[in-house]
Amino acid sequence: MRGWWAAGSVAVYLGSGWVGETWRGLRDELTPAPLFGERWGGLLARAPAWPVVAVTAGTCLGGGLVALLRRPLADGRAGSTVLLVAGTVVLVLGARFLREMKLDLPLELLLPVITPLGDLSGLRVAAWQFDGILVVVTGVALMNALPSATGSAALAICLAACCVWAGLRRTGWAHRGVLSRLHRG
Repeated sequence: MRGWWAAGSVAVYLGSGWVGETWRGLRDELTPAPLFGERWGGLLARAPAWPVVAVTAGTCLGGGLVALLRRPLADGRAGSTVLLVAGTVVLVLGARFLREMKLDLPLELLLPVITPLGDLSGLRVAAWQFDGILVVVTGVALMNALPSATGSAALAICLAACCVWAGLRRTGWAHRGVLSRLHRG
């Protein structure tokens, strides 16, 4: 069961790539300096809506289909399953947001990392390239290690919040800057 959960999480992450184009548009609008002042048309509220609705609806349809066909929840743990699925979807959306806020490869990642095993700078580049999948796999493994579904869902929400914060930092927006810009809009 645990292997299927991790595989399903990676599949949802990979399948949500096509809806992440909206977040790339958000990144493109947040990155450059505003020439004519800042313009807010509800962009921060509008951009996350489509990917969140699409991924959540797809996950609910797939989960409903599995529940109808297999009936694996006969032992009364439906509440725990709903919490785990919701936490996993939140984690996947946070990881997808982190991925879509990525700019060009930073040059400092190309500097050599000399160790007794040789140059490990290629591992840093691979980690930068596949950071979303790494977040999903690591997050699901940590969620799997926790004994309660509530704790797992809380962990997923915390990891997703960290992903959103790191994604906004990639575009040059610190959390304090986002809040001050929202007050001006």
